[in-house]
Amino acid sequence: MTDIAAIIEKLEAADGPNYAIEVEIFKLIHPEYQDFIQGRGGLVHPQDGEDVRVQSSVRPPNYTASFDAALRLMQALLPGWGGIFSFGSGESIHHADIWSERRGNQSSEDDEENPLVGEDSDGEHASPAIALCIAILKAKKAREVSV
Repeated sequence: MTDIAAIIEKLEAADGPNYAIEVEIFKLIHPEYQDFIQGRGGLVHPQDGEDVRVQSSVRPPNYTASFDAALRLMQALLPGWGGIFSFGSGESIHHADIWSERRGNQSSEDDEENPLVGEDSDGEHASPAIALCIAILKAKKAREVSV
């Protein structure tokens, strides 16, 4: 099984879009591809332990390069979650704040009485897509720990 904490660390250390990390995120969402390896045209499956590969058109979305792909990742892993994003300028850091539907629907009065209603997460990075991926995977990890 893919280690979410290790993926988060790799995202935080990434200089920019990274296909190898996208493969790890894809395998997190699609465990049926855990034993697939990288081939020339995408992910391929070794046959019966031999060095023979079957053709595959499985290609992970570009989660670390595309903000749209990162948003689709949030919809897949955290249905009903929303958020707000702060875009930096130049070399400044971009910041993603995301929260569960329960937190998003609470009123300001609820917030004063119980500021911890619902779940939230955040991520920062020089790449907007990676900042959002970090926030998403932090939330996913927190949900798994709390279960």
